[in-house]
Amino acid sequence: IAQVCLEKNIHIPEEITLIGVNNDEQVCELATPPLSSVALNDKITGFQMAEILDQLMAGNAIPRVNVLTQPSHIVERQSTDIIAVQDSDVANAVRFIRTQLRKNIGVADVTRATAVPRRTLERKFKKNLQKTIHQAITHERIKLAEQFLVTTRMSITQIATQVGYLNNGELIRNFKKVKKTTPLAHRKHYSSI
Repeated sequence: IAQVCLEKNIHIPEEITLIGVNNDEQVCELATPPLSSVALNDKITGFQMAEILDQLMAGNAIPRVNVLTQPSHIVERQSTDIIAVQDSDVANAVRFIRTQLRKNIGVADVTRATAVPRRTLERKFKKNLQKTIHQAITHERIKLAEQFLVTTRMSITQIATQVGYLNNGELIRNFKKVKKTTPLAHRKHYSSI
């Protein structure tokens, strides 16, 4: 599909977004542009298959079974990296937040980077995203933390640092507030490693 889009001069992700499945890193990273993908929870599927195999090895007859693989998360890459907001000030602010997320940025940094007065930018965020600038920063941090939780073995403290928090307490508090669960519970439920 990406090749057809290139031949027909259809811009990805501006005019069409693409998302794959299985998150094969080589395939996804070598695509042009790099392809976002649904990551599957292979760990849970493996346990389900092991249970079936155990029953078969015990001599039990089992009816034909379809094992459904649950997705664990979406790995976002360039093929879906669009900020679907008409307001260019908000789009620029969100782009800044995403690129500077690993630093301990705040609302003042966002307003400085966009050269838009804080009140004006806050109003635009509320109108276009239904959230404050601070809430947008928190949302992006939690989204990145989720990816680290399910794809790495980093500690909560290491993840907190990677997503721009000064300590793991901030991450845990905000994660609970946004996701209604703890980072460790989230990792245990969705981790595929």
